[in-house]
Amino acid sequence: MKIRAIGACGLLGVCSYAAAGTNEVVVTATRVESSAGRVPAWVTIMHRDALETWHSANLEDLFRLMAGVDVQSAGLPGQRVRLNMRGLTSGYQTQRVLVLVDGRRINDSYQGNVEFGMLPLSSLDRVEVVKGPASALYGSNAEGGVVQFFTRRGTKGPFGILSGAYGTYGTREGRFEFGDGDGRTDYSVALGGEATDGYRRRASGEPLDWNSWHGDVQGGIRLQDDVFLRLYGGAYDGEGRDDSADRQAQRNYQMGVLEWKPQSEGRWESLLRVYRNGSRDLYDWVYPGAGLYRQESWVGETSVSGWLNPWNQVTGGLEWRGDAVDIEEVTGPIHQSSGNTGAFGQHRFAYGLWEWTWGVRYDYARDYGGFWSPRAGLALHGGEGLDFFVSAHRAHQAPSLSDRYVRVVYNGYEFVGNPDLKPEALTSWEGGIKWSGAALSLQVSTFYQTLRDSFDFVLAPDGVFRNYNAGRASLWGMETEGRWILPKGFAILGALSYTEGKYGEIPLPEAEGKRIAYLAPWKASFGLEYRTTRADVHALRLRYVDARFADAQNRLLLDPHLVADLSSRIRLTQRLFGTLRIYNLFDVDYEELPGISQPGVRMMVGIESVLF
Repeated sequence: MKIRAIGACGLLGVCSYAAAGTNEVVVTATRVESSAGRVPAWVTIMHRDALETWHSANLEDLFRLMAGVDVQSAGLPGQRVRLNMRGLTSGYQTQRVLVLVDGRRINDSYQGNVEFGMLPLSSLDRVEVVKGPASALYGSNAEGGVVQFFTRRGTKGPFGILSGAYGTYGTREGRFEFGDGDGRTDYSVALGGEATDGYRRRASGEPLDWNSWHGDVQGGIRLQDDVFLRLYGGAYDGEGRDDSADRQAQRNYQMGVLEWKPQSEGRWESLLRVYRNGSRDLYDWVYPGAGLYRQESWVGETSVSGWLNPWNQVTGGLEWRGDAVDIEEVTGPIHQSSGNTGAFGQHRFAYGLWEWTWGVRYDYARDYGGFWSPRAGLALHGGEGLDFFVSAHRAHQAPSLSDRYVRVVYNGYEFVGNPDLKPEALTSWEGGIKWSGAALSLQVSTFYQTLRDSFDFVLAPDGVFRNYNAGRASLWGMETEGRWILPKGFAILGALSYTEGKYGEIPLPEAEGKRIAYLAPWKASFGLEYRTTRADVHALRLRYVDARFADAQNRLLLDPHLVADLSSRIRLTQRLFGTLRIYNLFDVDYEELPGISQPGVRMMVGIESVLF
């Protein structure tokens, strides 16, 4: 039995910010179209309705209502963001969540970081979040999970949207999006900019401001009935200050995707994707000196998928990635490169109420050898929208170029990389239940994970932070997330998660047995939406984050906090809308990173015009 059903999200579209409905088609969890209920993994989807409801200058705000997802940032545009899943928190250089845009990796090649402020928020059409390891399909960086952003394509007929907003701390934003399509060809263009005067100042008095602009364009053409070619390109430019440096940031990318996708049932599909990411960052440090960071990545990948018979589908693919950095730092130059070759295969057996998925990927890099990442999962459809799943995974995080070769002085401390690092390994088991009805949907899961050979920078006896493969940890937890559509245009969204993680072996003896740094055990969120029409929506969200330690020795405790946000979108005329966003409604004083207080109550007022 092949699964081709595409489900609706209800009349209000509010399932967009909850566990995916059992009939909804998703891509990220298996790399091919699959019914969310038959996928042995936790999948959350945000459609354009949800993106408009929680429209924000800070894209990371979209994740703050999700169970098991933790966001740490310094507030306004231009600030660094940490996105963590299931207790796998970010170290100084280690990022354990893979982020894709239309299949393109955007984790940078030097540190693995993702700067969400550089994403084209205005042109996003859908976001898929898969929690749990996914190295069997994507290789490194996917230990905690995968986030994939899908941008809006040109539709049949022209469209154009112009929006702008202004608010607290001199924060302003503007976006213009337009496109067209006729069924054979299409294009879309997104232009935008953000700026803020900053809500904090350095000790020396300069405001931590930021201003930026971006442009993204894509176009597609049907070469033959079953063959499609799509080209993408974009650029970003930003300038401002943080606590450590005056900073200039530039990004650019180019991508081409050739897809053969027959319209008839049972046919094989194939895809070829080639892209390049480039970046340039200039840091004028508050201490003497400057750093110039240039990075470039080239990636080519191909995949093929098809049904051998009505019950068996196979998918396979190859990926090659080359990364290079050219850095001029106070402590000396760094000119390094690395390459990774990966091959993966996946088999899905779907018969009656059962679906079995298993696969494996092998990655090889000349710097640290090879790594196998297998996975297996079983899903059972219980009828009436009820599904059960269990899965087991092995995933890895490869050391980045920074982990191996960095030599930098940061905030008065020297950090030195280790060229002999090898990948860290994660083993994970998960089980869960999904239920989706006409008005109520719910997803519950529990997991247990062990991490070994983890690497991070540790203060050595000579006073230098050095990177070691010496850590072990165990993590476990439970998550639940759901939505409930009420009469008269109301809907409730909620999420609750508990995650516990302890260090095992670690180069800091005083940290053994302690809770993992930056891990907040309890997280909870509540959202209430009210829609008078499909376009007019008012939403309130509450989020609670438990107390957490900001160091491995569990000496520095960050207090718990409960924060409320409010969002409203009202139709003023047939084509004109007014928007209002109020963050930290009750002016709560809290920190997500030590020593950096979050902004107090802040407001953004704006308009949006549908031009055609």
